[in-house]
Amino acid sequence: MIRTGNRVFDSLLCSDAIITLRCADSVWLSELIWRLMARNAAGGVLYLQWSDYHERYWSFDYERFIRVCGADARMALQNVHVLRAFTKDNNDVAANWDVPGEYKLIVLDSLSELYADSGRGGFDGGKARPDGGWRAGGGNGWVDGGGTLTYAIGKFVQLCIRKRATGVILDRRLGYLHEYLSQVSSVIIDVGVSRDITVRVLKHPCLPDPTFRYPRDKQYRLSGWL
Repeated sequence: MIRTGNRVFDSLLCSDAIITLRCADSVWLSELIWRLMARNAAGGVLYLQWSDYHERYWSFDYERFIRVCGADARMALQNVHVLRAFTKDNNDVAANWDVPGEYKLIVLDSLSELYADSGRGGFDGGKARPDGGWRAGGGNGWVDGGGTLTYAIGKFVQLCIRKRATGVILDRRLGYLHEYLSQVSSVIIDVGVSRDITVRVLKHPCLPDPTFRYPRDKQYRLSGWL
């Protein structure tokens, strides 16, 4: 089982599955992912960083990751591998998906970085339901899938299957959810960060679609980190 060390998320995560985590607060989402990678580093972690270098360049924060790992930092750094793609063309080359090594966890950070302008094949071509909710399996709330984004999602899923790894896809821009992504994801979690943490489960194989709210401490962190 994959673990973050947080009782809220550990009860929602599933191993050997595709998990989509959606949160507009990049700092908070990064904290969660660093803890997830630190807790599962012994089994091997592949971190796929998709970042549009025309908009910004931000590398993996090794210094913060080392602090999160604590005494296990040396082991974690040996077992966490970073692979970057700065353009959509990088992901369209099939050979770039032939990644060597064995991994227990593969993190894609983030899906919306390179494909925010993909129109009907991406995040900008659909219409949300009037009540702001989401509905799996098509209809309003999902964009019509297609194009290079669908290809990239499919290659990521195939990579996770080949490696027998749990895949975690991050979405840092809470726009429209890609239809194909909604189909291949076993778990979809939407996290809102304000004075409280709102965790909304959009899809889960074993749970209904609940919403949880948790207060943050004085440092505005989610309580319950172990």
